Amino acid sequence: MVIHEIEKNSLEKIVIELTEYQGRKYFSTRIYYDASKGQNQDWRPTPKGITISIDLLPELKEGVDKALFHVVQEKEFPEKKEKGEDQLRLPDPGPEQESEDLPKTEKDEEDPDLKIPF
Repeated sequence: MVIHEIEKNSLEKIVIELTEYQGRKYFSTRIYYDASKGQNQDWRPTPKGITISIDLLPELKEGVDKALFHVVQEKEFPEKKEKGEDQLRLPDPGPEQESEDLPKTEKDEEDPDLKIPF
């Protein structure tokens, strides 16, 4: 079952899907190419991609979340990259300042369970 498609360019797309093989469920992301030679589109899979057990999806999500976090940090703080600081870290509030002690914002009041996943 195709979950999502991302157009990579005019000849390729990334297909994200859930599949089943021999009774086991898998997550797959694969690059497809247009083999139509300019006629009706004929999308075919390439060997480029991954297929993993759905049991590994939470760990994959954790890795993607961390990558996205670093990409966002590089966009917001490009001077850190120029200085060669590879690891961008948020300040640690320390043990003496628990999250309950921090001031609440309107967003906190709307959704108290909202947490950053990293």
